[in-house]
Amino acid sequence: MNRRRRAILIIHNPTAGWRRRRFLDAVLAGLDAAGCAVGLRLTTARGDAEAIAAREPLEAYDVIAVAGGDGTINEVANGLVKRDGGHLPTLAVIPTGSANVLAHEIGLAIAPEAAVGCLTAGSPRTIHLASVNGRMFLCMASAGFDAWVVSKVGARTKRMLGKGAYGLAAAAGMASWPARVLTIEADGTRLAATTAAVQNARRYGGPFVMAPGASILSAGVELCLLAGTGRWPLMRCAADLALGRIGDSPVVERRSARRVTITGGTGPVQADGDLVGHLPAVIAADAARLELLFPSNFS
Repeated sequence: MNRRRRAILIIHNPTAGWRRRRFLDAVLAGLDAAGCAVGLRLTTARGDAEAIAAREPLEAYDVIAVAGGDGTINEVANGLVKRDGGHLPTLAVIPTGSANVLAHEIGLAIAPEAAVGCLTAGSPRTIHLASVNGRMFLCMASAGFDAWVVSKVGARTKRMLGKGAYGLAAAAGMASWPARVLTIEADGTRLAATTAAVQNARRYGGPFVMAPGASILSAGVELCLLAGTGRWPLMRCAADLALGRIGDSPVVERRSARRVTITGGTGPVQADGDLVGHLPAVIAADAARLELLFPSNFS
């Protein structure tokens, strides 16, 4: 592919704020200087990005890039896997979201010049998507405390505070979260926990490594379970995650799996940072595959 003539369709949410638009404008200027042909589609409501990716004519594009966060990337990925054959452009990330977990996962710096470099000179690799109740996700899905926090963060608060909105909701939830025991079945083994995070990627909440054994480049997910019901397990898990020692945390049980079922009440379920439904949840690894642009220096 001639890098100077790469055709890119960018899907962007214009309600994200002026700082993110300024980031995108810098990317557009860089792509223009690199000689790329660029199309731009704006979303107006949740679900628009998925609809564009599912129904927009894409034959003229080499790359479909998402200027947004993990939730918008999730929408585009779900739209792409719904297409009935034909040409599929390579997925790419322009990280203008709150946490940018996928960007951190592939080693993409949160800077316009890094995004331009990836879009013009990045290498496509096959990634494995997992699914929860039939909906694809790239990074992670969960039930329990994490999903409860996501359900408490409104779109307006998220736009105003970014990742801080989740931090505030988590801090408040330490005292008010209605914990209940979940039943988890992982490849035939029955387990119990109050929070279950199913990681298709290593990272969580941005740059933090939650699942050292997971990878979007291979099939399978890593199940991370929190068994305690009080503040202490939550605080210890958060501290171990922030300090990079989650792999040795005494409050987190982990195991690899291909199929996970979570039951126990009707609590919320989130995937890639957005609420996607309620329990029960059936999670399958390697539910679909897409091509994703990685930075050329990824190793």
